[in-house]
Amino acid sequence: MKVRTIAILVATLIIGIVLGSLGTGYFVRKKVKNISKRMRNPQHYKQFLMERLNLSAEQQTAVEPIIDTHFKERKALRKRHFKDLIENEKRFHKALEVHLEDEQMAFLKRKLERMKRRSWSKRRFKHRRRRHRRDREN
Repeated sequence: MKVRTIAILVATLIIGIVLGSLGTGYFVRKKVKNISKRMRNPQHYKQFLMERLNLSAEQQTAVEPIIDTHFKERKALRKRHFKDLIENEKRFHKALEVHLEDEQMAFLKRKLERMKRRSWSKRRFKHRRRRHRRDREN
C-alpha cells in the first residue's frame, strides 16, 4: 500500500512538472514572438506605443514623425553595423589564415559567405511569411 501511494505521488509530481514546463514554454514563446514582431515592424511598434501611451489626437500627430525617424535611423544603424561586422570577420580570417589548414579556412570562408547572404537589407524569415499567408487563405 505504501509503495503504491509513493508511486502515485511521484507520478503526479512528474506530470505536474511536464505540464508546467510545456505551459510556460508556450506562453513565453508567444510573448517573445509578439515583442519581436513589434520591434521589427515600425507600424506595429507605432501602433503599440499609441495604444500603450493612450495618446490624444494632437499628441499622435506630433509623435508619429518622431517614431518614423527613429526607425529609419535604427535600420541605417543596423546596416552600418552589419557592414562593420563583415569587415571585422575578414580581418579575423586573414589573421587566422597563417595558423589554419586549408580545410579549416574553407569552413570559415563558408561561414563568412553565409553571413554575407544574411544581410539586414534583405527580408528575413520568408518561410514564416509564406506559412502565415497560406494559413490566412484557408
